[in-house]
Amino acid sequence: MKKRLVWRGLLLGMVLSGLGAAQSQPPALNSPPLNLTNALYLSKALTYIQTHALYSSRVDWPKTQAEAQRLAQTTTTTAQLYPFLREVIRELGDHHSAFQTPTDEGLLLNNLGKPDAGYLAVATLDGLHRVSSVFAGSRAAQAGLRAGDLIVSYQNNGSVSRHLTWRHSGERTTHTATWPLQPNTSPVPAVGRALPNHLGTLELYSNMPWASPTLQIKYAAQAQAQLKSADQTARCGWILDLRRDEGGNTGAMMLALGPLLGDGSVMTYWPQRQAALSQQVIYKEGQVKAVVAGRPRDLGLIFALPHPVTLKVKNPPVAVLQGSFTASAAEGLVVAFHGRPLTRFFGAATYGVPTGNAGIRLPDGASIRLTEGVSVDRQGHQYEGPIAPDVVTAEWSHFGEAGDPTLIAATQWLESQASCRAAR
Repeated sequence: MKKRLVWRGLLLGMVLSGLGAAQSQPPALNSPPLNLTNALYLSKALTYIQTHALYSSRVDWPKTQAEAQRLAQTTTTTAQLYPFLREVIRELGDHHSAFQTPTDEGLLLNNLGKPDAGYLAVATLDGLHRVSSVFAGSRAAQAGLRAGDLIVSYQNNGSVSRHLTWRHSGERTTHTATWPLQPNTSPVPAVGRALPNHLGTLELYSNMPWASPTLQIKYAAQAQAQLKSADQTARCGWILDLRRDEGGNTGAMMLALGPLLGDGSVMTYWPQRQAALSQQVIYKEGQVKAVVAGRPRDLGLIFALPHPVTLKVKNPPVAVLQGSFTASAAEGLVVAFHGRPLTRFFGAATYGVPTGNAGIRLPDGASIRLTEGVSVDRQGHQYEGPIAPDVVTAEWSHFGEAGDPTLIAATQWLESQASCRAAR
């Protein structure tokens, strides 16, 4: 079942430091050097954390260094240091940084993130999980699983199969099935459609695998194809639903949504909150670029589509739907839409990590990912925590069912816009 993993959406999604160091696959894991000592290992790790972490001041460094000296003398393997380094990362309190063991990294490389069960589920406030999406043609769909179903229990047979018990929304009878898991080798698609009253909607999911530039571009192309299809009748405006988008790669998502974002600067990343190191992100005519302070513009090309979509109505009204599962790279999208004309936000506060990460690999194959900077919208506002909507509505987990209060509020706002009244 879909968990909110700290390495999902590790970065706001760019290839530049802080906005996306995870564009290409890391090198194969190697054995640690023979002359590696635990003292040197800890020195490398702690120096990186203390120097680069956005919230480095939250760590009690004298106490941490004293414990590191003790561990260097009392441990024999680097693996014995992992719990200590995890605790240091935890003390940062940013909920976005992570320490990964070589085993964690190996699983990530082998499976491109996670096995694909054919559905996505989100946690509810009572600790249960409700199905948010079931992919057409999947074994989950063939078993009868539907959006809105409540997961009663599940069990994995390693990465081979999943045994699931669930019940349909509003029912007490449970259903049980087992189906094989597959490696997640393609991005989760976007879903677009035309709505009544000349509205279009696009729901964007987390894009995986984040480590493959080729698949990221494929993801963006699929999303723009959905925009093009719904754009045939969408003369009033658009609903962009990010409530089930838990992250991935903001660069690919910006490329996907470029026709809605509009040409020009959409956001800026400030490493260590320093404007002098700013990385300005720009979408223009099917390209996403980042202009690094003091560098030529042409060094910042990130993603490009050969045949980008152009909407029939330029710069239409956009209602952005967000919620507590809108996280990480998806929050970068929310920031990118802030300051855009004719844009309004509906739903609940986002998860709260609209920050940028970068990282290093340690000599034994473990890695550290650190939150290093904050995102800044078109109007210069900084974001490093939950992002509140303009219009607060009740959280909704019965996706695909009638009565969604967030969707209703967004539709009413779009229908009140001058462009919509003129289209009638």
